Amino acid sequence: MKILRSDDHNAGGRRLDTELFDCTLFIRRDFTVSSASAAYYEFVGENSFLPFTDLIDEEDALALKDALGAEGIDTTELFTRFFNRIEEGWRNVYVRVENCDRTENGQPLFSVLITDIKDMTERINSLNRTAHKYRFYMSIKDEYYFEYYPETNLFSFYKYVNGKSIVLYSGDYDEYRAGQIQKSADPAAMKEQSDQLARFLKSRNPSFEMVWKRYGSDSSSENIYKLTGGVSIYNPDMVTGVISSQGKSDDMAYYLTSAGKDSFTGLLNKKAATEYSIEKIGSASPDQIMWLIIIDIDDFKNANDNFGHAFGDEVITRVAATLQKNLGTHGVVGRFGGDEFYSLIHDVPTREELKLILKVIARDLMFAFDDKMQLTISVGVSQYPKDGTEFDVLFGKADKSLYIAKEKGKNRHIIYDEKLHGEYSKDSIKYQTLSYLMSREKRRGMLVRCISEMNDNGIESFLANDNLQQGLLDLFDLDGITIYGDHGKTVLLRKGDYTCPPEDREAIARDGKYAEQYDHETVMTICNLNNLKTVSDMAYTSAVEQEIGASVRCVVRKDLQLFIFVDFDVFYTNRKWSDSDVEILTVLGYMIGEMIKVKA
Repeated sequence: MKILRSDDHNAGGRRLDTELFDCTLFIRRDFTVSSASAAYYEFVGENSFLPFTDLIDEEDALALKDALGAEGIDTTELFTRFFNRIEEGWRNVYVRVENCDRTENGQPLFSVLITDIKDMTERINSLNRTAHKYRFYMSIKDEYYFEYYPETNLFSFYKYVNGKSIVLYSGDYDEYRAGQIQKSADPAAMKEQSDQLARFLKSRNPSFEMVWKRYGSDSSSENIYKLTGGVSIYNPDMVTGVISSQGKSDDMAYYLTSAGKDSFTGLLNKKAATEYSIEKIGSASPDQIMWLIIIDIDDFKNANDNFGHAFGDEVITRVAATLQKNLGTHGVVGRFGGDEFYSLIHDVPTREELKLILKVIARDLMFAFDDKMQLTISVGVSQYPKDGTEFDVLFGKADKSLYIAKEKGKNRHIIYDEKLHGEYSKDSIKYQTLSYLMSREKRRGMLVRCISEMNDNGIESFLANDNLQQGLLDLFDLDGITIYGDHGKTVLLRKGDYTCPPEDREAIARDGKYAEQYDHETVMTICNLNNLKTVSDMAYTSAVEQEIGASVRCVVRKDLQLFIFVDFDVFYTNRKWSDSDVEILTVLGYMIGEMIKVKA
């Protein structure tokens, strides 16, 4: 098969509106048309006698002729411009030319499929909207659906929840039938009805209806269903149908019932999502990859307090819809209550793919309410089976990751890694919040200690106190501190394993765009070097040379000019700074700068 693309698509003329979706024609060896769809004749009008190759771009026509051989034509796909040669009208189209079993006067013909690219896009979007609509309807109805393929004996049945199909069985029908008979309280009755269904399925019955009874451990727990099915009119090799409950269904999984839905968002509620997850994790194979995800809306209370509860409800529904759109196609999504959501996804095989999905969600939400607030979420993730094979353990590790995401400044996701985030035990989660609060207090304590040292013994004491500086690096997870004085001309402190000499901060400070960053603030927060590149090419190049990945940079002015620079640096990697850390480092940097200015 050849795939060709023409670059000569800049001819004049105008796009015509005749619909060319799945327009089919049959052509002879000389590329003249034997017969075609009505849309083709409508489009080309009186030029229908012309060979098809005269109606497409010349380069593509030559390539198509080259594909013609003595035995027929190589299946050829191309994107070209299709002309009607009357009004200089054209359409950008996808064309597929291939051999077929049709003949004319004993001579073989070739089939040509023409699809307008714009029409194709609109049709696909329309079909997707229709599919989503009917999946929603199928989610509302308390019914199951089945498919059977006689050629392979493959039998599947499933139920829709939140527009997502949950497969309850997929495999060989005879194995399914044997399992149902073995588990039944009345094997003879189960064998009789499963044999009846087998006859309907394997004979490709055009239409059938039967009663199906589920026999539990005793006769009082039987459940009655009606099976209605037949050969699919769209695929004669498939038998499909609906299973409708006719009586009690006490043994139906809770997550499949209407009671298992959150009444406000339509997502699974906490009990249903937990039940589904325990079942899915318990039956998963050791080589399957699954991700347990906990999502929390950042500062949701502020949305309610500042804009009212009606707006808060809008935020909840928007987050629910965004999560369902991006995660619901890969697994299930639930709402655990309030502003907390949950998902278990099972067809995203790599960490990189998962991170991409989470990034898309974050970007979709960030500007959803741009006129009122920036909507962000924090996300904690654990992985099956790497992080555990039990729901409680996986949930605990995801929850721990969520706490870390909150502590590091929110608006981020953390995928659990024992080397980075420490061991997890069921008891440790109880003390996690307290430990983070204590960590924050330690940082505030370090701020007080540094300011006290400078007040009691002068700025020189701080600049000479290696232990105090190392304490700052350790507590704030920094790699270096650099202080520039006298408008950037001198280096007063260089603490950390820097691999290069200090930059020429005086020259960088003369860059107007760099100085402008401090017009309204005393701090510049750099989360990654792309931030810095937009500010100053010189500063960006210097940071790359020094292998600095992120910084909190504080400045103190003298006579309206940038005078003292205090940089808190992280090497090699990006850093999403927490609000708390930025506040403390800003206060510290400003105090250092002011005390140096007084001494100058």
